[in-house]
Amino acid sequence: MLNGTDQTAKPYDVYARVSRVKSKKKNEPSTGGQVAICCLRLADLDLPEGKVLVDPGRSAWDPTVQRPAWDELMDRLERGVSGGFIVFDLERFTRQPKDGERMIERMIELAARGLGVLDSESEYDLTTPNGKKAFRDAINAAAYYSDRLSTRSARGKKLKAMAGEPNGSARPFGFEDDRVTQREGEAAVLRELTTRLLDGELPDALVADLNTREIPTTQGKPWTRPALKMLLTRQRNCGRIIYTDPASGLTSVVGRLPGDPIVSEEDFDRTTAIYAARRRGRPSSPHYLCSSFAVCGQPGCGQILHGRTRNGLKPYPDGSVSRSYWCNPTSGGCGKTEVDQRALDSAARALAIEILSDTRNTDEIEHAAHEAASEAVRLDIKIAEAEAVAEALTDL
Repeated sequence: MLNGTDQTAKPYDVYARVSRVKSKKKNEPSTGGQVAICCLRLADLDLPEGKVLVDPGRSAWDPTVQRPAWDELMDRLERGVSGGFIVFDLERFTRQPKDGERMIERMIELAARGLGVLDSESEYDLTTPNGKKAFRDAINAAAYYSDRLSTRSARGKKLKAMAGEPNGSARPFGFEDDRVTQREGEAAVLRELTTRLLDGELPDALVADLNTREIPTTQGKPWTRPALKMLLTRQRNCGRIIYTDPASGLTSVVGRLPGDPIVSEEDFDRTTAIYAARRRGRPSSPHYLCSSFAVCGQPGCGQILHGRTRNGLKPYPDGSVSRSYWCNPTSGGCGKTEVDQRALDSAARALAIEILSDTRNTDEIEHAAHEAASEAVRLDIKIAEAEAVAEALTDL
């Protein structure tokens, strides 16, 4: 018997949770330990054991974190599958008062079922004013503890950032483990990459060169475009120590590393401007090599040909659907020109190989490519500068 109501008909579910699977807190029991203690208490009270529900590595403080086991627990309670639940302590159940209110609001309907709420030491009768108050007080205390812990953690991270100390565990490329002393070999590579990017070399070429030279990341992995961008736009490169406020999301400079930085602030700001100005456009279709290049040859037309599938025609020998380029009249074309996609793409590849294989064109192609890349960098910088001016005018 519990609260004067027969509870033998329905079992008590067991709920366990830890914020981190490998927690460093000595006083935080594992989910297995929580379940064992809860089952022992149910046995002492002669109550039937229901389903064991566990959320490993799930925060109860962060409202954005999904807790599947918790959701299943609430669903079973609301459907009347279980007669109640037990947790090691209410801190494991939730640190959000709104979650507790969700249960209390359902008490009017669940009171007749004799719902029971237990932890390893206490019992909460949510059908009485005193029981509701005790339940609310326990959850509010858990929320207060989490808020205090979060505030102290954020304050500690800011103090470490202001002192130039690391807040993470991974060693940054270009620095030793203390994140202050430069590792000269990697620092030289970082300066080289920054210079080459500012001179107009494309990020893909830099990534390919790093991997060809077998220069790995600090995790020993090959370089990728996102990894290169993260490296070259890292404020620590120019000696700035930054801190991002977890509440507002705003980033501010809180200090500077001792000594000369790996790259100058001017070069760093130009580098970030290049990346900030880049916009990811719509990717080209993998099926149509000549999109935006092939044009209609009909007299007086000259419109760009568009790719389309030809489901009514015989498929290609490999079974793929037939495709073609045609002069689309709905896009201003004449509608009189149509050519097989694979035939035109094959001819275009052969022509490109012939042109690129001619040594007479090599120097001219390299010069044109370098000029185009340099002009793209200059335009990126101008766009970034114009956007900065626009933002400043908006603020004014």
